[in-house]
Amino acid sequence: MKKNILLLIFVFSWLASCTNATKPKNPVEFKGIKMTIPYSILIGHSLTRQEQKLLERNIDEIFDKIDTTYNKWNPLSEISKINNLDKNQPLTISEELSQFLKFVQSIVYLTDHFYDPTVEPLQKLWVSKLNKKTMPSQKEIDEIMPAIGWHNLHINKNIIFKDHPKTKLDLSGIAKGLAIDLLITRIENLGYNNALVEWGGEIRTIGSHPEGRPWSIFIRNINAVDLDNAIDRISLIDKAIATSGDYLQFWDIVNAENGQTLTYFHIINPKTGIPLTTNLDSIASVSVTAPSCAFADAIATACMVAGNKEQAIEWSEKIKGLFPFIDFWIANRSK
Repeated sequence: MKKNILLLIFVFSWLASCTNATKPKNPVEFKGIKMTIPYSILIGHSLTRQEQKLLERNIDEIFDKIDTTYNKWNPLSEISKINNLDKNQPLTISEELSQFLKFVQSIVYLTDHFYDPTVEPLQKLWVSKLNKKTMPSQKEIDEIMPAIGWHNLHINKNIIFKDHPKTKLDLSGIAKGLAIDLLITRIENLGYNNALVEWGGEIRTIGSHPEGRPWSIFIRNINAVDLDNAIDRISLIDKAIATSGDYLQFWDIVNAENGQTLTYFHIINPKTGIPLTTNLDSIASVSVTAPSCAFADAIATACMVAGNKEQAIEWSEKIKGLFPFIDFWIANRSK
């Protein structure tokens, strides 16, 4: 575990360590943008044009499934239908969504609610205020807090209902990882055993690099331009890596009483109803490797909420005690 990194971002390159004498064996890359987020999929060997078209159709199919099921910005998605339910109003959902929400529930309880996607009403409140350079009042926060918490959701087979009409879900902290897991599964089902899938910085691999070695993932200091200054290089073998950080979306707010500037970022603590803030002792980034990208995605987010660096490290060690196959890289802003 790295404990003294300034900041982490992911960089991957299947050509990064190739010499002129060692070239990849005709890998094929699929690139595009889905739901405003760029993706890249590398297949570790050559494909016929027919095989490429088949993969393209399957890639589009998986992303369409994510959009129509899990995307809160799609007003016709299943998640949007759940979010629009009144109190105690039942809704029949797909078997796929039902099973995934039960998986999400297990993560909520595992993390002691550090990860809880019912923060959506708080997210909406805070973003609307922070975009105007203001903050919500404690009264506004208190009015929303009863709607926060997984206990407000009830799932019985494929029927879901809510205890509170304002309870809403935001699965963005786990849906990217799910999409990557589904893409990897589909690629394997089509008979391809060597691949790397990346969407929005989250990555999962199967098999090996075209050179026959493991896929290499570089963890780079954000201030470093070249890979020679990378903090770490990970051999990612049939695993996923996900990151959560304070640099994706943030707001500088001036305190009217003392004139001090406080930097809030987009991750909200479900227990306090307040976004995390950036300071020298706060966590800048958490990276997690695990067999499932959805699992890594949610655990990385939860670890960001766990407290300062020392508290996050202590929390991560408890999680690792339960799941020895996962690893953490935790960084704060102090050198």
